[in-house]
Amino acid sequence: CFYCDNSVSPACGQEFKAYQFVATVCPDDDKRRPICGKQEQPPDRHGWTGVIRSCYYPGDLPGINESSGCHQYFHDQNNFSALYCFCNTSYCNGAPSAFILSYVNVLVVTLSTFILSIPCAS
Repeated sequence: CFYCDNSVSPACGQEFKAYQFVATVCPDDDKRRPICGKQEQPPDRHGWTGVIRSCYYPGDLPGINESSGCHQYFHDQNNFSALYCFCNTSYCNGAPSAFILSYVNVLVVTLSTFILSIPCAS
């Protein structure tokens, strides 16, 4: 997985420059197998979007769907929200296309459901 934070290195941001980073092997712990992920925070008042690419361990973010794909996360005690995208192949948290495909899949399912719910006029 790639491991970086765009608050430290802008090359880690939404327009990821993978050639500037070395991927890291996520160490297994005793009971959990790590997955690669990307955290994308909502834009701040200046339009800057925080992006963190890292290894994640199941259970570290209580209440989030940790399956492959993108999932919205909100921690009400800290008033923190972010979009987390998880994947389980080498270098996958550096490829925006994998995350874009996840969004496209959600959009297609949503549009299909909407279109199928429109009554037909006879």
